Amino acid sequence: MNAIHTLPRLIPSFGFRSAIQRLALASICLALAACGGGASPPVLAESAPVVVTQPADQSTVVGNAATFSVTASGTPTPTVQWQQSTDAGVTWVNITAATSTSYTTPATVLADSGKRLRAVFTNALGSVNSNGAVLTVTAAVAGTAVLAPGTEPFGVAVDAAGNLYLANFNQTISKITPAGVLTTVAGVAGSVGTADGTGSAARFNSPLGIAVDTAGNLYVADSTNHTIRKITPAGVVSTLAGLAGSAGSANGAGSAARFSQPIGIAVTVAGTIYVGDASNRTIRSITSTGVVSTLAGLAGIGGSTDGSGSAARFGRPVGIAVSAATGNLYVGDQGNTVRAITPGGMVSTLAGLAGNPGIADGSSAARFNNPWGAAVDAAGNVYVADRLSHTIRKITPAGVVSTLAGLAGSFGSANGTGSEARFQNPRSLAVDAAGNIYVADSGNNAIRKITPAGVVTAYTQ
Repeated sequence: MNAIHTLPRLIPSFGFRSAIQRLALASICLALAACGGGASPPVLAESAPVVVTQPADQSTVVGNAATFSVTASGTPTPTVQWQQSTDAGVTWVNITAATSTSYTTPATVLADSGKRLRAVFTNALGSVNSNGAVLTVTAAVAGTAVLAPGTEPFGVAVDAAGNLYLANFNQTISKITPAGVLTTVAGVAGSVGTADGTGSAARFNSPLGIAVDTAGNLYVADSTNHTIRKITPAGVVSTLAGLAGSAGSANGAGSAARFSQPIGIAVTVAGTIYVGDASNRTIRSITSTGVVSTLAGLAGIGGSTDGSGSAARFGRPVGIAVSAATGNLYVGDQGNTVRAITPGGMVSTLAGLAGNPGIADGSSAARFNNPWGAAVDAAGNVYVADRLSHTIRKITPAGVVSTLAGLAGSFGSANGTGSEARFQNPRSLAVDAAGNIYVADSGNNAIRKITPAGVVTAYTQ
């Protein structure tokens, strides 16, 4: 878990945690590691089932208190120490210990399912299993998925079956099924790199945006690698466009193309991929075979000018969505505007005023404060993660802006309806066929769900 402290940080304009927040997070991570004793044990996000077989002396499984059961075996017989989170969710308190091969949730915590529970397994071999004994832990946990500390989801996408895909700042791509089963599709938490490959053999460097096509292929804006990656349904990762470690603005095919910190990414029904190439201040288009061109903006030249193609200017396009009905793009521009782009590259300002941050709703009077991710529903409504106001905004096709959820300037993690809810640095959004909105609530290390009526619930713990 301490690998989070070694992750690369992007440039300051990305708005990552303050130094004080990072120190607080470090203290929490160290406290959690200490609970298991010795070296930090691997932490399994809630899944069903998860099997870990390892020549190590510890394994930790974290789950939801009322829906937790595990089975462990090994030589010698492992011991489990049940621990429950405090009300603040920061520290762990010992509940009971047992030596057995099968464990279910202790009755002492069944009545308090709102807290997280974990089981820390140990055996008597010490840190080195010289006799080759193996500890196997199977966690069968149903319901709400639990993101491991430091996952920090930045990008979220949803497919037609309701599966969510997350691009996480801990260098992984993960999937959550509608049943709440969480798995890692590709990458290894805390391990930075550029490698293509299958599943855990692949490496990423700040994957911040994700999109899914109708065939189940994933496309990832691998920001600090300056590349666009593709992941097949079988988990095979390849580099579709760009060259790892080489920033630039060149158009071309595959590795001949260059990007500079791409963030937002979207894919059309026909398979065309659009990218918010943030540091180039442009919108790029990629064919299914990896041929890259520039749809709008001029590389390296910022601004807020509307217009066609290279005549248009962007402040910093970080979020992007595409309408399945019209093919129009919607861009969260850190210049405090939301832009609309036709398939032909004509750019206009849908809402907000460049260079004027604020929280106001309305039409021409509407203001945003560092808008990031964008999503569009079947009716043409555009939703925006307004990061620094800690709110989710809605823009009608007529350009009328309202605050769907959250209270401007008030961050937190509360659920509720409309302004009762609280978010912390929401980064991106996805909308499913029923009109539900999924929010990558990065500052809370969580995915939140918003119904069409504006009711906010926790989609992950």
